[in-house]
Amino acid sequence: MVEDYRDPDVLKRLYYDEGLTMNEIAAELCVSQECIWSRMKKYGFKARPANSIPKLYDVGGGKQMTAYQIADVTGCTKSAVLSRLFRGWKGEQLLEPVRNTGRHKG
Repeated sequence: MVEDYRDPDVLKRLYYDEGLTMNEIAAELCVSQECIWSRMKKYGFKARPANSIPKLYDVGGGKQMTAYQIADVTGCTKSAVLSRLFRGWKGEQLLEPVRNTGRHKG
């Protein structure tokens, strides 16, 4: 299901938290970049500082993702993804789904 581009919370998450560009947001939400730009202007969004763009991690096959995107794919939290990175997980290991064991394996 495509999220609603008119929802300021959706735009805020995609732009500030996930670090997507307006073009990427437009593609994800199936609307034009102008539509995204006008909504962001309407809601008073400020341009994010250049150093606030989330880090991308190599997940294999020449693909890169943010920690939030990896969390969405794997079904875990961003902190669990960061924990995996801290323990040295790389590439496709980062996309392994969470095992439902009833407890956190850290």
